[in-house]
Amino acid sequence: MKICIQDIMPDEGLLLNMIDESLKIIQQIDKKVLISKDILYDKLNRPEKLVNYLVESLINKGHIEVREVENKELLSLTNKGGNI
Repeated sequence: MKICIQDIMPDEGLLLNMIDESLKIIQQIDKKVLISKDILYDKLNRPEKLVNYLVESLINKGHIEVREVENKELLSLTNKGGNI
């Protein structure tokens, strides 16, 4: 039983951590309406690879979208993302 729990817990912990980090990204975007990835990196103080992975995941799920404003890519919430 202990071996099974040890095998499951790291994955569950990782999943919960991903959900928590994803919600932090959505909260930052919600507060700013439009936000750049550079600002997210600063606000969240997380590795760029992690933020990029989570942002892409949220884009693929339809929670955030990329908008081009004055030749800059900015992130904003979709209606689906605003209802989380």
